[in-house]
Amino acid sequence: MLSGKPVFFWDGGVQVGYNKVGGMYGMMKSASNCSDDDLGAHYFASHNETDDLVRATEAAAAYVLSLPCLQRVRKNITDSLHPFIRNFRGRIALYDVATHADVGDNLLWKGALDVMFTAARSPDLICSLTQADVRMQGPRFPTCPPAAEILDELGTPALILWQAGGSFGDLHNSSSASHRSRMQLIRDIDALIDTEERFQSYQLDVVQLPQSVAYTSEATMRREASVLRSLRNVKFVLATRTAASFDLAYQRMRLNEVLAVPDVAMAAGPFVSAGPPVVDIVFLPSSSSSSRQAGLTLTAMEGTVKDAAAAAGLTYKWVVVTDLTHVVILAMLSGRPVFFWDGGAQAGHEDAAGTYDMIKSASGCGDDDLGAFHFTGTDEADALSRATNAAVEYVLKSPCPRAQQQS
Repeated sequence: MLSGKPVFFWDGGVQVGYNKVGGMYGMMKSASNCSDDDLGAHYFASHNETDDLVRATEAAAAYVLSLPCLQRVRKNITDSLHPFIRNFRGRIALYDVATHADVGDNLLWKGALDVMFTAARSPDLICSLTQADVRMQGPRFPTCPPAAEILDELGTPALILWQAGGSFGDLHNSSSASHRSRMQLIRDIDALIDTEERFQSYQLDVVQLPQSVAYTSEATMRREASVLRSLRNVKFVLATRTAASFDLAYQRMRLNEVLAVPDVAMAAGPFVSAGPPVVDIVFLPSSSSSSRQAGLTLTAMEGTVKDAAAAAGLTYKWVVVTDLTHVVILAMLSGRPVFFWDGGAQAGHEDAAGTYDMIKSASGCGDDDLGAFHFTGTDEADALSRATNAAVEYVLKSPCPRAQQQS
């Protein structure tokens, strides 16, 4: 129960104390003022141990087969991406991984590794376009090599997975530099396979892991779309994480292969809290450095992000109020209700809502089931106020965690 895992149980044995587990649970349930479903605990008592064991096991199996919300999202992600990875005959590179202390980028990097591991594959090359942040504890990756060197290292056939994070396009200064480097790489590789005799038999696939697509310049969008459509030797697949991004890439850019896939960070986790909540509300807006610079600890090949929720300040918090896409996702993966709005006034400012809508659609669940609630308003300040007021109301109405705090 403290780990947030559903439990199906009965009282074992016929000795004195036969009803011990059920009796203790009964007192906990009474103190919580919550139902079995709220607590995630389900007790089976017919006073026939064999019958109780069978009924508890059948109920647990039915629960697993029902594919709860987050499992459905992860399945949607793996069903979309595994066909490119699982049976690929050549070497695979994970390109441009995060080396800085950012919750979102590191959740995306962990999610990408988890997708690969569940496809029974691991990256043959991991590289970064940026220097490692000194706050990062973990491996240091080599700088991504230029086109000729990466072809030499991977051989043929080869698959390059472009790490998610930032956006596909010229919207954000920090991520657009990375995007330009990737676009230059794919142009250089396509040209090398055309012109260099040693590469003329090479086969290369490039899959951009789910990103938002956002351009401020129509001319830049048209130019890059033309480059991607005209590739002769590289198969390029763009996975998008919002419906608006899919429409932009498919209808306006007219790219050859476009997928709609939930944010790959949802393939990470879940993250189990270290204990019951001791703080009612944590407020993590984009203006807060702590919301982005969490200093996550990475273990590369195992794909684990240790204490991710704790690093972002979520471990002991009850509910989260934020405008950051990946704080929303981290809260969901940590089992924390999250109340959010879309921050900023620039193009693409509805990214959090768009990303959540695709997650919600893939889950087949409602806001209450996912524990995530999006707010809009007449302006950003109004949306922030609505989200905060709703979070306060939620805390005041919810009896279960308060009962734990009082104990």
